[in-house]
Amino acid sequence: MASELVASVVDALQRETTMGYEAGLQLVPTGTVRGLALPRNKNVGYDAVLKIPGNATLTTGLKVDVVVVDDGSNAADLGTAVVIGASVKLLADNTDSLDLTSGAGTEQTATVTLASTAGVLRVGTISIANANLDSAAAGNWIGVRIRRVADNASDTCTGRVVLAGVAIYAY
Repeated sequence: MASELVASVVDALQRETTMGYEAGLQLVPTGTVRGLALPRNKNVGYDAVLKIPGNATLTTGLKVDVVVVDDGSNAADLGTAVVIGASVKLLADNTDSLDLTSGAGTEQTATVTLASTAGVLRVGTISIANANLDSAAAGNWIGVRIRRVADNASDTCTGRVVLAGVAIYAY
């Protein structure tokens, strides 16, 4: 069946250690909801480990919906674009490491234009075809990396954005 929920993963996302955030994760307030910061630094993102349900139908691949919002600190960020990337790595038992920087499928991206009104969310969808899932299939454990691709020329937002939600669907 199309559009089967695989996971809703914001709570499972862990901060990359390359930015020195090993000690903990700070959530950024946006309205009454807190989200994960995506500053304009190269390769800043979050990783999660999850299992694709055994009964999921991966006809075409996975879709990753991301909910982003401006952080409210700079009106110049409103209406600008952010590029969000997602990649998947098959995590085979007794074979693969949890290092999601190597061995994953090709990162796929979506450009999301922030709302012109502060605090208004935008939803972007990243489609990851089966060919870019690192051979992952229903019933497999996978590592998912969600990151801001700020070095992409299409990312015109100079400030931080907030990742408020992530859902992954089979399609």
